[in-house]
Amino acid sequence: MKRAFPFGLGTFLILTIILNIIGALVQHDTTSPPSVIGTLVLIPVSVIVIRAARCAPPNYSRLHAVLGWLLGFLVVFAVIAAIGAIVLIIWGAPILNGSPLALD
Repeated sequence: MKRAFPFGLGTFLILTIILNIIGALVQHDTTSPPSVIGTLVLIPVSVIVIRAARCAPPNYSRLHAVLGWLLGFLVVFAVIAAIGAIVLIIWGAPILNGSPLALD
């Protein structure tokens, strides 16, 4: 688990970098500051995460390795969902006023 989690996180970061580059090339918008800055920040972060994973002790169980990789890959989505839930709890009442989702 100690090795699989960083490998999953590193895989997510590398996939994000590749998709940012492909998206910039497809849209012919290589000068978009958020895309360029995000990619330039993620490159060294992913290298650091993968190097940390390589230094970690190996997984003795294949199940722990797979679960750790999945947790590492999906942790970013969980953080985004938690932030969204907090925002909805704090500012949810004014946002939902007049909405069909509002509880009466």
